[in-house]
Amino acid sequence: MQGMELDQALSLRRYHIRLLNPNINSMHLLGLGSDEKICGTAKRLKLAVETYLRQSGIPYKTKEAANLKSGEKKSQTPDLLFKGPVNTTTDQPSNRFSSFTEKGQINWIEIKTCYGASTTPSGINDPNASILPTARKYVNNHGPGAFMFVYGCGGLLRSRLRDIGVSVFDSNPLNLTEMQNHQKTWCANVKGFILP
Repeated sequence: MQGMELDQALSLRRYHIRLLNPNINSMHLLGLGSDEKICGTAKRLKLAVETYLRQSGIPYKTKEAANLKSGEKKSQTPDLLFKGPVNTTTDQPSNRFSSFTEKGQINWIEIKTCYGASTTPSGINDPNASILPTARKYVNNHGPGAFMFVYGCGGLLRSRLRDIGVSVFDSNPLNLTEMQNHQKTWCANVKGFILP
């Protein structure tokens, strides 16, 4: 009914569980997985993005390598920085049944292992709550870039990011096999169906 895939809805459900339980800071206590398993998923997603960039011949630096050279704090640097501007062409949804081609140029990518929720209230302790302030900081420091949400992004957030010079990508055409195999060890049902 809402035009969402099941994995998007389940990722949004995780977000709402955190939102509705502000006094519980542990994902494990909320039944959403251990920090180790969640970080393992994020690491495998980042590796999938890096593999795609290498195979496409696009040179980049990781946040860790960039911070070693510049002395910047990790929070000031996106996950991946390009050595020069990268031209992009993406199909963006315009409504439930159509899309349009968006061309742009980016200098960085920030990778998120979630559905980009458009309804995040400010002032809560959640990674989604800091997306717009973080995007503005990255644009000010590094120029235009992109957020890559593995499960896509809501239209309002996409529009707000676009207004400040940030493109939005989903995980297409990444090979997510390693990430999904890892997820099957901690957030899948008995039939192996991943429930993010």
